[in-house]
Amino acid sequence: MSLQIASSNLAPATKNNIIMKVLTLSIKREPFDQILAGAKKAERRILSPSSDGKMVEYVDAETGNTYRHLHDTPEGADVDINVIRYDALKLCTGAYKGQRPYIVVEVKDVEMQFLTDENGDQIYYDGGDDHEYLAMALVYNLGNIIDKFNV
Repeated sequence: MSLQIASSNLAPATKNNIIMKVLTLSIKREPFDQILAGAKKAERRILSPSSDGKMVEYVDAETGNTYRHLHDTPEGADVDINVIRYDALKLCTGAYKGQRPYIVVEVKDVEMQFLTDENGDQIYYDGGDDHEYLAMALVYNLGNIIDKFNV
């Protein structure tokens, strides 16, 4: 099987001549090794203003316009949050130099989790850009390892 991956964060890849949508993420060595061994079947990521454009999109409920970042939405707009779907995750570990080890793993499904406090109330935080962000995480349920490099 031949897999081709470009170096960008939203890298296209092919599996059996089918183009795949791949999200590249950095990961610490221990969970990387657990995924490689098949012991860890999910990867959880907390959304932040710097990562939301890769993981979710915001849709203005009134106009239908789509925005990559919450801070780009019109002031006071009622927005729906849609998860951006990926076929695979490219998980890189190690120092940011040379040929970093990586695995490409199939994404079977993804779920959005809204984070709550001990009272069950949703958590919001100030993003520092005049927007209040709803604290949430995405859980990528992982399938087969498609490719690996330098592991």
